[in-house]
Amino acid sequence: MNTKQIRIWLTVAFFIATVASVSILELARSYRTAFDVAFTEAELSGYLVSEWISESFSGIDYILKDALYGFDQHNILSASRTADERARINERLVRMAAYREDMIFLGLFDTDCVIQYGSIQEIIGDSSAELQRAYCDAVLEAPIQQMKLSGFFISSTGDMNVSATYPLVVDDNEVAGFSLAALDLSFFQRWLNSLSNPAITISIMDANQILLARKPKSNQVGEQVEDDRLAKFLQTGDDSVLFRRASPVDRIERLWSIRRTRNLPFVVAVGYALDDVLAAWRTKILAYLIGNLLVATISLFLALAYHRNRANAQAMETLAMTDPLTGQMNRRSFTKAVKARLKEVPSKQQGDAALIMIDVDHFKTINDSLGHDAGDSILTQLADELKACFRSSDLICRWGGEEFLAFVADADLETAKTLAARLQARLAKRQFLDGLTVSVSQGIATLEAQDSFELAIKRADDRLYAAKASGRNCFRFA
Repeated sequence: MNTKQIRIWLTVAFFIATVASVSILELARSYRTAFDVAFTEAELSGYLVSEWISESFSGIDYILKDALYGFDQHNILSASRTADERARINERLVRMAAYREDMIFLGLFDTDCVIQYGSIQEIIGDSSAELQRAYCDAVLEAPIQQMKLSGFFISSTGDMNVSATYPLVVDDNEVAGFSLAALDLSFFQRWLNSLSNPAITISIMDANQILLARKPKSNQVGEQVEDDRLAKFLQTGDDSVLFRRASPVDRIERLWSIRRTRNLPFVVAVGYALDDVLAAWRTKILAYLIGNLLVATISLFLALAYHRNRANAQAMETLAMTDPLTGQMNRRSFTKAVKARLKEVPSKQQGDAALIMIDVDHFKTINDSLGHDAGDSILTQLADELKACFRSSDLICRWGGEEFLAFVADADLETAKTLAARLQARLAKRQFLDGLTVSVSQGIATLEAQDSFELAIKRADDRLYAAKASGRNCFRFA
């Protein structure tokens, strides 16, 4: 492999490595982007759900305030009203409760937590349940004019409920009573079921980590979610947090956004399954892998095609420049090479070069008696002898038929004569076919300053014929 081929292969390797490196960097970037996008969408979805819950309860806040309209510390007790007045108030509460399908009860309570008016007539005059009474006591102890929610509880019908209250605060910052709405939290689940994005999981929990609703629906709704990361978040004052971990409900690894609901004891958790987050990225890996394989394959194919074409061109050039039988230079390439050498040598030094014309003696007789295959074998072996006899700086060609021509560079006549004599001696000792010896006749011509290549060839050819006329197996020079 030559230097140019090495450079080409290094270029191909560098190109393939560059494409692979760019692909790896792009995959790393898209991997981070997939996580960033998923976290952003989860955070946005969590924000929208928490805002929906807040807005939903702001409507309840309005109803609770409106239910207390027109009452003071003296007339919230039903005993201060006529039967018709009490009936009108109860009917009004029934209509107000009907505004929301999740409101299963709306009533007015006195400071003893006794129901004075209500949308359900049968329980007027009753005391609230134990959980509600505890909440009632908390309202009385902290008379702040804002809606408060009780903890999650299961009603007598088996539904998940929460109570919302609003105090009637009078002079001296005292509580004269309060309005209370019992809400069926199944509306959380119905609303989540209406959402159409199948890629996300949404959970709504209360401050005690009780799972109130989930999409997709889970049989763990109503149970406490055991998760240390969630518990740690609830202990902080942060509004939201992002993290990656397996769901405590179905054990699927997800990217999570946990967010508190504004002014309400609810927490919204939105999760994107890691498999869904990375689905497009994994498809991109496959596409990049196929693309890189195609690039590498095409690059290697082109490089191999180039080398194959280059090798074919070199083979064709070699075929055009060499004699197919002996492997030596042919007349065309020899002439071109000698003329190029002569251009490199100043005219005054051209006498330091010589041409030796070599012809096999009695070659026609050998061909006629032994056959052309034997003749070809002798020419091939003779070419090997010429290569061994002459120097590496000398040029040798098959001039035609049984004639060879040698260009002896940087040599005077004596050097050329020495080489010719060496060839005569080597051939005298060489046996070619079945003990057959072969001799050659040689004509030597030095290149004079005024000589052209063609003239030098003619002079060497004349000396060759002189050698043949002298009985062959010798050389003549001029």
